[in-house]
Amino acid sequence: MAERDAENSDLPDAESGDQHHGTPLSSESSQEKELAADNKTLPGRKPDFFNQPPDEQLILAAKRNLSWRFRSLRARSARPVYTDQDWKDVDTIFRVKRRRFFEILDEHQRYEEEHCRDAADFDAASAAYFINNPGRPRGSILPEPQKKAIFLGIFDRYRNSVVSTGERIPRVPLPEEIDRRDVFKYARSMQPALTPKKVNREIDLLLSGDSAALILYAVYGEEWAREHLVPKKDTTPPEINWWWLYDDLHPKFYLNHKGLAVKAVLLWGMEWISDYILGIRVVPKIDFNPDGSPRKVSYTKEDFGILLATSIVRARCLSRYLYNDNASAFTALIEILRLITETGHEPFEMTNSFPGRPWPRKIESRHGQLRDFIEQYPGAYWDRESEKKAQENPAALWTAERWTQELEAYRHEINTEHLPDKRRKDQTRPSREEVWKSVIPRPAPPIRRLVSLPYPVPPIQKSVRMYHFGFHFDYDVYVPICDDHETRKHLYRIWMNAAARTLEGNVEFPICAIKLDIVGWQVEIMLADGEWFRAVPKKEQNISEEEHEAAKKGTLNAMKEELVQKLTAISEEVRQEAGGLPERVNIKRDYRVAKEPTTPTGTEGVPSTAKKPRKKAKGNTTTNNTGSRTPLDINPDDFADLEDLMDQLE
Repeated sequence: MAERDAENSDLPDAESGDQHHGTPLSSESSQEKELAADNKTLPGRKPDFFNQPPDEQLILAAKRNLSWRFRSLRARSARPVYTDQDWKDVDTIFRVKRRRFFEILDEHQRYEEEHCRDAADFDAASAAYFINNPGRPRGSILPEPQKKAIFLGIFDRYRNSVVSTGERIPRVPLPEEIDRRDVFKYARSMQPALTPKKVNREIDLLLSGDSAALILYAVYGEEWAREHLVPKKDTTPPEINWWWLYDDLHPKFYLNHKGLAVKAVLLWGMEWISDYILGIRVVPKIDFNPDGSPRKVSYTKEDFGILLATSIVRARCLSRYLYNDNASAFTALIEILRLITETGHEPFEMTNSFPGRPWPRKIESRHGQLRDFIEQYPGAYWDRESEKKAQENPAALWTAERWTQELEAYRHEINTEHLPDKRRKDQTRPSREEVWKSVIPRPAPPIRRLVSLPYPVPPIQKSVRMYHFGFHFDYDVYVPICDDHETRKHLYRIWMNAAARTLEGNVEFPICAIKLDIVGWQVEIMLADGEWFRAVPKKEQNISEEEHEAAKKGTLNAMKEELVQKLTAISEEVRQEAGGLPERVNIKRDYRVAKEPTTPTGTEGVPSTAKKPRKKAKGNTTTNNTGSRTPLDINPDDFADLEDLMDQLE
């Protein structure tokens, strides 16, 4: 013992730390790998210490230094004094009991004497002893049968119980907690050698190891794990109109539905960032059978479809995602939403919450505002007496149509309201509508795609006859519209062509129409191949007289230019192919091709004797020195009418 202590006195002090460093090898031979498995190091070779990650090297060096510190203290005195900090370091770095720690010190010393004396790097070789040999962790001394008994006591959350009467009650659930005393009694019934200390040590080991999440999931259940363990995703949308939120609200009020006092449900939606309210729909909870008898109903996918389409048409934009709960009326539209997205655009998708656990609670937090608004008007109730009073007089209640108008006014007021700024008391915040319109939104899908949604009134797809004044639909005259001047000129041009095709060829043109809340019928018509335009009742055509005259004049001028270009091009082609253009030869209006003279070869510069045109006008054709004609240079403004132009072409 004295000789060993004398040898220990030559060990470096723990406070000196690592004084030698090395670089990891890029590859290892098979012999080196075998030596690494035995934790041995030959002279002149790099020890396995340098093949460990940097964090692991720090841990190994800390274990080596702590071993040197205790051995140095033990070598200096037969009865060394260890401080509380020394034992705290042992518990933190080695995590073993004191008896086991002194065993590790002796084993480490023997390892250095056998394998490290001739090593090229003594410090690294000494630290390599602790690779995969950190000492026995807490609780690992238990045999496997005892571990399994403790494991089963934790994870088996149901117990078969026998009451005092002798009756057996199967699978009684345990409370949502880890009752260590119950686990100990449960496990000791199978393994009598277990003690409370061993069970506690094994439970601590499990809770600090790879099975921690599994234990908490088994003890506290899925809902707790979803709330406290499952990784959370940031649900804040990156931009406005990224999320549209929809939900249902069952406020306490009655309305007059066909003479009966019935309850109703509100379907409503809002944009996430700006809180802009997109739309509100009132759905009575009672409907009538064909025989007139009332029956209880709830909102359907048609109600949600018309609310969504109304929001899209009025907002004239579309969000990236639509969020709602798992109501069947909402989930029925999951596949349909992909059909309303234009080709080449990002698909319009739906995201549903977990049943009973909505993750963006923003729209639910706004329910109170709607309830406060409804409580101000007839039909609202808050107790049995007020409810009975509302039921007794249905005639005094508002109808669903009246509630829709009032809620629409409330929606407009909330969206345009300027609230005081909490940070700057003398200023107001931008309204919801201003925030919502502050970005360029994704374009809304056309009406012909919105017909895929379900509606209470089925969409209409048919063909109509187009005239210069518009087309007939729903006992009214509708006209196609557009936004800018250039598009309006193009619209007038194909509108004129469609009217001509209807007058001469009885051609009809397809339309798509859907009937929505508040805004009524929304119609689109296709006037040319692939060219669709929105159509509105003629009395709602929002265009000034100046804009109309400018578009009409621009369209007529474009047609005149197009006519001249076509006549010029075709006439020149015919003249080159046939040698001339036809001319009328007698009163019967017979025609023959007038051959135009050509200049013979070698007579360049000789005055031509060809007959001059019958009538000369501005911009007429000219002949070159070869006798051939150049293309007509005609200005359509030089001719009063088409007859004058035809005379010039002859």
